[in-house]
This record gives sequence, C-alpha cells and structure tokens, in this order.
Amino acid sequence: MKRSLALAIILCFLGLSLPAHSVAAAKAGSACPKIGKTAVIGGKKFTCVKSGKKSIWNKGVATKDPGTGVKKTDEEKSSPSAGTKWPVPSKLPSSFADLYDIRAGISYAAWLKISTAISTNASKIPAMEVLIGPNTKPWSNNHEEVIKQVSQAFPNQIIPKKLYVIFYNFNDQGWAESKIKEIVTAYEFSEWNRNEGGALVTSNCQPDLKDCLGAKAKNLRNNEIAFALMGVSNQVGMLEVNGSKYGGKGTSESNQTGMVLAHEYFHNLQSGPMSLAQSLQRSDFPPTWITEGTATLVQNAVINSNSFEKFMNYRKDAVGELIERQGIEEEFIKNFLSQKGWIAEPNWGGVSPDWSYQLGARVMEALVSIGGTDSLLEIHNLMSKKTGFDAMFKTIYGISFEEAVPVIAKALAANWKAGL
Repeated sequence: MKRSLALAIILCFLGLSLPAHSVAAAKAGSACPKIGKTAVIGGKKFTCVKSGKKSIWNKGVATKDPGTGVKKTDEEKSSPSAGTKWPVPSKLPSSFADLYDIRAGISYAAWLKISTAISTNASKIPAMEVLIGPNTKPWSNNHEEVIKQVSQAFPNQIIPKKLYVIFYNFNDQGWAESKIKEIVTAYEFSEWNRNEGGALVTSNCQPDLKDCLGAKAKNLRNNEIAFALMGVSNQVGMLEVNGSKYGGKGTSESNQTGMVLAHEYFHNLQSGPMSLAQSLQRSDFPPTWITEGTATLVQNAVINSNSFEKFMNYRKDAVGELIERQGIEEEFIKNFLSQKGWIAEPNWGGVSPDWSYQLGARVMEALVSIGGTDSLLEIHNLMSKKTGFDAMFKTIYGISFEEAVPVIAKALAANWKAGL
C-alpha cells in the first residue's frame, strides 16, 4: 500500500496486561520508576523510595491538592501544556460508562498512557540496519531513538529479530530494489513483489511528480526479518505541482521528527503475530481504521511524548482538509465504524483516506484511554488466533462493539464541536 498524497503519512501493508505504571499506578508498596519521583493519587502524595534492592512507593501523605478525579504528578503540573490552549483535564475516562461524560479527557488520557509507558519501560529493539540511497538524504536522522521509543511504549509485544530500514528517493528506486534482493531470497522477493502488484519499491513513488511520498512495512520469515521501506520526498513539507497541492499542514513535522518511521515500525509490531499465524485470510485482519488509525495515534504520541501541547497541535494540523471541512458527525462515525473487516484501500466509501487515518486515530484514542496501551496491539494478537472481530473487542474492552459504537460516536462528535 502507499502513503496517501492527501496526508503524506503512511499506509502500509501488514504482513495484556496494562503497563507497569499507568495513571493510577502509585500504590503503597508497589514498584515505582525512579527514586524521588512523586505522584498524587486519591488525595495522597506518594514518593518513590528505595527499599532494599527495590524501588517502591511509600505509604503516602495527605495532600490539600484541589480538584477531583485524577491527580497530577509534579512532572505533569510543570508540563508545557499547563495553562495553554490545551489545558490538562482534571478527570480522565475509565470505562464506556463515563466516556461521554468525561470526554474532554480522552486525548490526554491516551497521550498520558503512552507517554508514561515510554518513560517507565526499558527498550527492547531488534537488531537494526539502516540503509540510505546514494542520492537520498532523509529529513530526520533519529532512527534508532524512534524505534527505541516505540518499543518502550509497547514492551510486551514480540519483535522481529532483524529490522531493515531502507530510505530512498525517486532516483534511488533501483538501488533500493537491489538492496532488498540482497537480503531476501528470490522466491521471497517474487511473492512480496507479486502481493504489491509488481511495484514493491515503485509503489512508494509517483512518476508524475518524480518524487516518493510513500512508505510501507513488511514482516517476513515468521517474523525473523522486517522491513520499513521509506520513500523520501524531494520537499520536506507540502508539495505544489502545477497548481495542485499534495500533503497537509502536518507534513513537515511528520517528516522532520521521525513520525513516519514510528508509524511504520508500529506496523511491524502489529504484523508480528500475524506473520507467525498460519492460514490467515483477509477477513482475519482488523479493519483499516484500526490498523492505520492506531499507527497514526502512536506516531504522534511517541514523538511528542514529552509535550501534550505538541501532541494536540499536530493532531489538529494533520486532521486533513476533508475532515476539517465536513466535520466529525455522530451518524457518520457510526456508519464508518460499521467496517469490521480488512479492506484493500482506506478510501472507505470512495472518500478520502483522511478518515481511516485521522478519524481512526480519534477512535483509538478513546479505546486506549479505557483499555491501556497494550490493548492497541492485543487487537492484532487476538485476531491472529482467528478470534474474530466481535469476540476480540469484547475480550479486550468488556462490552460488545455494538454497545461501544454509539458511545464513541457521541463522545467524538461532541469533542469535535468543542474544538477538542
């Protein structure tokens, strides 16, 4: 699959426990991330102290911190987002029962859960080789750090043994193909190329623009090796060719910060259990709004894990012209979420792929705010076992998908009208 020109972000082909420290992780005697760190939960201030060889939360002391609901740690209170256009909410949703009533906390809850996972978990990354075409200059060079942060956000997921990241521009397409052929067998290349319609490398590029705006991910050999094929555009931001514009407001940031690679490596993590499964059919894969919406959420939350304000600003800028013009309406969301199976292209109903990426990301924000970070990949883990979409959803989130959809639609539509 190809990265959409409308978004200049990624569309790729896919080949539970909660994190150790979540929003309410501070509990007397439980493990804590760093000596001296504090957290205010339920009217008590807990401090991370050393006990023998372990770091644990102490018994806590009463605090007069005002407000109700989720208490903010010292670190969160000093966050650049505090007192800005994107205020930190005082309450976060915890179930579908309160998702609508506490809808203003959905985005912050999703960002905070991913940010907390990154700050508290050790990285677990595959052996990694970055290959860059002779005429190619990537717009970012933080490749290993990006992979590290994604792995910290999802430390419980299986990873490929070897990851190849290949950057190439329009002039280096032949070079990229030759590099892939050096790594995989002739049969593997033939099958992969066949599945890509005979355009394994070239499908990331646009001959009419003489440019490469696409990227894709693939896992092979039962997750032994994985690829992130990264097309590198001639221009970092929005392209303008013969009066037509390609890309969006968030394109420059996406390219310069490493979001594109974060997006693709998350797809590698999604693909891990799928590549190990036997005899999967297209119907066994999650719908595109989950696959691409989750990767879109993750790329933003991972790269902007240190700033809720930046997370929200990018989220607003990258929403897509079509969504911005049409708006996110409750009935449209309900109809959109009727897709419960994998589809070949994200142009659902013939409309812009903005919906699968950006509306999908907002739906996944709601789900991670309730189910935690690991739930995002548990979707693929369960479906790789032929669990089925409905059974998968109820197993992870505790209610049926049919019950969840009206709540999600109502909450997201109301947040859109409120500018959230």
